Amino acid sequence: MPLSDWALVGASIGLVMATVLLAFCTWALYKATRRLSVIEERRDQEEARRLRRARVGRKLELAEQVVHMPSETLLKPLVLGGIPQGMVAVFRKLHHHLDFGSDKVLKEDVDKLLLAFDGANRGATYPDAIKDLEPVLKRVQERLSWDLFNWRNELVNLSPELE
Repeated sequence: MPLSDWALVGASIGLVMATVLLAFCTWALYKATRRLSVIEERRDQEEARRLRRARVGRKLELAEQVVHMPSETLLKPLVLGGIPQGMVAVFRKLHHHLDFGSDKVLKEDVDKLLLAFDGANRGATYPDAIKDLEPVLKRVQERLSWDLFNWRNELVNLSPELE
């Protein structure tokens, strides 16, 4: 066999070895990328879980304040055109955190209360505030009480110690 044939055989063997090495490196890269993908996915899930835990915790804290608000303290000032700003601020924050599709409290009820608060904030008086809004406030507080139970359970299920 001439020398050029041996050179061709040697080059072919070198090419096969390089191809095998390249396939091995590609497989190792695939496995590393796959592992990284699993780590990233787990991190994203944990971040979503942390954010949900914070949101539910904040919602729970605000709802507890609303549930324990005395209706007269909140509604009596509306008769005179005033509003207790601190309590109204809690309602506004809670409104932002509520998931009206899944939470028991009705959006219409919360909106009705906020509308009355907005009017009083502009100086309007609401002579029938207690008669008209007390049942709405009681309904919101009652439904939030049910939601509190669900949110506490959700917080337990979201806690990192359960993993």
